Amino acid sequence: ERSVFPAELRYSLIKEGVGHLPNVVLHKGGNYIISAATFPSYFIKEYQEQVETHARLDLEVFSKYIVPTLGISKRFVGDEPYCEVTAAYNRIMQEVLPACGVGVEVVPRLTYDGLAVSASRVRELIRMNKIDEVKGLVPESTYRFLLSSEAQEIIKHIQLSYQRH
Repeated sequence: ERSVFPAELRYSLIKEGVGHLPNVVLHKGGNYIISAATFPSYFIKEYQEQVETHARLDLEVFSKYIVPTLGISKRFVGDEPYCEVTAAYNRIMQEVLPACGVGVEVVPRLTYDGLAVSASRVRELIRMNKIDEVKGLVPESTYRFLLSSEAQEIIKHIQLSYQRH
């Protein structure tokens, strides 16, 4: 578990945040989704040549095991204006997945106050103790969570660290 927001918490926040969307199917990723085991360079700040190799390995696992198990025919991803590693992953995904029968649709990033919404921006605002400015960047359910006592440990962790993801 390398994420600041534990997997179960992320799942419940996302479930509540997309609950009004009838065409969204939410699956628990378990130990797989962008893991340090299959895509270690995702967690390294600098872009390196190995990013492509790790992305291809991650996508091979996704294609071979997750696609058939869940019957996935299309993967939606947000465009990536900030993170070079994520942008490379998205580009490689567009090369690899169609060959496996999976379409890839890049969705324009949501903007707020003229800037693309990103988890990095949310974490930066939390680091600066500007929780009120996070409200326009996250679903209402996530904002309520951040205001709760449950979130205090996570907020402290974010304020004391500078992790990318």
